[in-house]
Amino acid sequence: MRLPTIELGAGTYRDPDIDMYNDIQPFPKLDYVCDAREIPEDEGPFTIITSNHLIEHMDAIGQLEFLINCHTLLADRGILLTWTPDLDWIESSFVKGEITKEWHDVLLIGAGRKKVDRHVHLLTQPELKRMLETCGFRVLSIREIGGSIECIAMKEKKDNG
Repeated sequence: MRLPTIELGAGTYRDPDIDMYNDIQPFPKLDYVCDAREIPEDEGPFTIITSNHLIEHMDAIGQLEFLINCHTLLADRGILLTWTPDLDWIESSFVKGEITKEWHDVLLIGAGRKKVDRHVHLLTQPELKRMLETCGFRVLSIREIGGSIECIAMKEKKDNG
């Protein structure tokens, strides 16, 4: 039996392989309009949770709460796929002159006029890895790709012994 998948912070993009969608903003075809930290635990377990450029919109405490909620919602050996801007890449690319000051500032603070569009706390790869491990995940892969951190983490199977 295939367990459902959920996209947290979905925006308007729809992937046909995702079963449920969540966003804090009321876009069409959302299953949940609420903070991603508030998805009811009884909606799980999920096989896969994806979160594309969401975590940077939370402060450090909110990020931990979000990751703990993801851990709770996942089935044993469930996978969390997450992408977020890579603070190290942003800073080093600016210093090397590879991105403009304007683009640097957009990446640091986010785009859009609404408060929910603002970047609150950007992460480096070691910081994200440490947070995930603190929340009970095993990081399977973490890398910079296109200026973002792409991370795949797994909820370890519970020890029944």
